[in-house]
Amino acid sequence: MSHSPHPQNSKIHSLDAKRLVTEGSLLDFPANPIQCMRGLYNRHGELAALQDGSQKIVFVFGPEWNQKVLSDSARFHSRFFAIRGPRRSAHRRLTSGLLSMNGPEHKEHRRMVMGPFQKMAIGNHLAPVAEHSQRMLEEWTVGETRDINVDMTHFMLKVTSSILFGVEQPQLACEIGEMIDVWVRMNHRMGMGAFVSDQSFTNGYEHLLQLAEDLEGAVMQMIDIKRSTGKMGHD
Repeated sequence: MSHSPHPQNSKIHSLDAKRLVTEGSLLDFPANPIQCMRGLYNRHGELAALQDGSQKIVFVFGPEWNQKVLSDSARFHSRFFAIRGPRRSAHRRLTSGLLSMNGPEHKEHRRMVMGPFQKMAIGNHLAPVAEHSQRMLEEWTVGETRDINVDMTHFMLKVTSSILFGVEQPQLACEIGEMIDVWVRMNHRMGMGAFVSDQSFTNGYEHLLQLAEDLEGAVMQMIDIKRSTGKMGHD
């Protein structure tokens, strides 16, 4: 996050107060994010920081602070991916979406993708969602035990394949979803390497870039399949 030239206007910039800071290792966060954040919240409340030497990460909890951070784009800038990769790399391209944009660029791109997420547009997707729901339920049998997390993950990937890409490629959609999951998880784990010098981050950097290459290739394959049908969407 970055801030405006008037930091005295925000309590976030007074986090040098000992009562709001926990001294420790920044590696605690990627090791167990939930445990780390719960500990900070229990000790400090809705505004807290984890400090490791000269590096500090600020955490905000609850609707009030999140609303302030997410709505004040002049003071707080989004930097969802700490590691962006080489300029012409697949990783740089994949980390250049809305979550990494700020200011006029963010507003322009948000306007471009606004249509498919409006209420009137969502209604058009009722039929394919209902169809996928029925197919999923037909696979269930009375008395069996199922993993709802797995079922719903596969369900959402199938819905995404048919609605977002307009093609029925459930296997490829599931593969892309799993690749995204691995890539995002590794991004968050490796992202701490932007703040802390650790050999494990250095060793995993090339692997992260390769994951991005593989993911981009799979997405491009899905787009090529869509284009080959000759039916382009309107969203």
